Amino acid sequence: MTHFEILELSPTGEYLPAAVNHTNVSLTSGCFLLQQGIQRRISLSILYESGSGIKWNKVNELVVGRVRPTLQISTESEHQSNVLSLNLFKPKYDEMDSGERMKFSFEAAWDSSLHNSILLNRLTPQGEHVFFTISAYIELENCCQPACISRDLCVTIHSRDARPSVPRTLMSFITGKRNESNCTSGLYELCLRKSMEKTDPPRSVSMDASASYVRGEENLRGWRPRRESLICDHQDQLYTLGLIEDTEKTRHLLQIQEKIRLMKSADENNAIKGQEKSQNEDLLDERKVNLARRV
Repeated sequence: MTHFEILELSPTGEYLPAAVNHTNVSLTSGCFLLQQGIQRRISLSILYESGSGIKWNKVNELVVGRVRPTLQISTESEHQSNVLSLNLFKPKYDEMDSGERMKFSFEAAWDSSLHNSILLNRLTPQGEHVFFTISAYIELENCCQPACISRDLCVTIHSRDARPSVPRTLMSFITGKRNESNCTSGLYELCLRKSMEKTDPPRSVSMDASASYVRGEENLRGWRPRRESLICDHQDQLYTLGLIEDTEKTRHLLQIQEKIRLMKSADENNAIKGQEKSQNEDLLDERKVNLARRV
């Protein structure tokens, strides 16, 4: 379970949660009522069972972007605002329910004017809403890839002097209690898989990150890199080069062995010829000696 909050600076110097309108459930389960020109922070809180063995190490990045007037994402709305990577504060752990559940929470400073979007700079007209996407990349212990938590949030911008109130629901009239939940929640499933064994043949493992934002991708102007096929082609080329190298090594070794064999056979032939020549000379000398004795 993950809770999303938008905190605004109060006159006392504290950051307090902004009010959330939960009457329209189709608007991402709640709409934040923000005031114009006030410093803000975005807060995320992750609740999980303490005995699950999960340990969050650190938050790598918190990205906010895709400011748009409708919940559906269009190509035109993606380029009308800047995507920001927010400055993070130190996260903290808290125990809940007598240690049965753990709470991992962190905050980030959010300056909405840096999006350069008129939707966040102006007051939201009556009946309209502003949507944007928030994505958090969190590193887990003993995991090679960070976990990604992404969600679309809905806000409306009001004047600084206004005091936006949350309309009461039918249940609040029946029970006599007001809904004071100043956050939106989402239920996420974390899937952990064992890494490949070292004895397994090498193969590429990739995840579909086509919808994830990468810092600086707006400067590429539509260019997209190749997917895991580039890695597969590179591995195939390395394998082919390895086979060629082994073949050339074997060929060179065989050529050297053949040359050594020819040199040895030539030396043996020369040695045999030398022995035969010395034997012939000895026979000739003996014949000369015998002829001299007869004379």
